[in-house]
Amino acid sequence: MGYGFVEYKKRSDALNALKKLQNSSVEGHNLELKMSHRTKNDKVSKRKSASLTKQNTSKILVRNVPFEASKKEIKELFG
Repeated sequence: MGYGFVEYKKRSDALNALKKLQNSSVEGHNLELKMSHRTKNDKVSKRKSASLTKQNTSKILVRNVPFEASKKEIKELFG
């Protein structure tokens, strides 16, 4: 199984898609969806290690995607 990301223009659209498409399937495989939380390295100082902060995102992580799934199928599902 593979994975990928689907990015929306607005965070609200991503959240709606997440709610609507949770437990959906492609070619008999149940997709696992969750919001993708990108991290950003913020350097505090040269001596200290970088800290990670979460950013708001409009991107969804999609797991359990069958390798046979086409881009067209994915676009139709998330479009």
